[in-house]
Amino acid sequence: MQRMTETKKDTIEKLRKKLATVSDLGSANALLAWDQQTYMPKGGVETRAESMATLSRLAHEHFVDAETGGLLDAARDIDPGTEDGALVRRARRDYERSTRLPSRLVEEMSRASALAEPAWVEARAQSDFSLFAPTSKRCSPSSARPPRL
Repeated sequence: MQRMTETKKDTIEKLRKKLATVSDLGSANALLAWDQQTYMPKGGVETRAESMATLSRLAHEHFVDAETGGLLDAARDIDPGTEDGALVRRARRDYERSTRLPSRLVEEMSRASALAEPAWVEARAQSDFSLFAPTSKRCSPSSARPPRL
């Protein structure tokens, strides 16, 4: 069994902290989404969509920055059969996928989704898809299609 050096331990600890920050931003965004679906007045949708888009962009940028890539590179030789090795493998896969997405697209898709959700709820309640159609076009902008992952 391979013993981890202090440098590798430091690398894993820094990676864990970085991933925890990204997770915290995602949790804050999830809380905003929950509040939008349960308590938020209808007039707050646009402002909420902007907040959620900003959090999505910040989480994405924090995750795909050069520091994350460097930490993943430094942790490359950690035993894949360990918990830390599994963390590195999963983070590397997510990192490689996420780096293919521009921050602008992540932000736009988050905004579009937040704006579309109340329109979908209304359209479904009235069984009238035409209420949702204009909003659904924002959810998949043809000029900014995500790359195949």
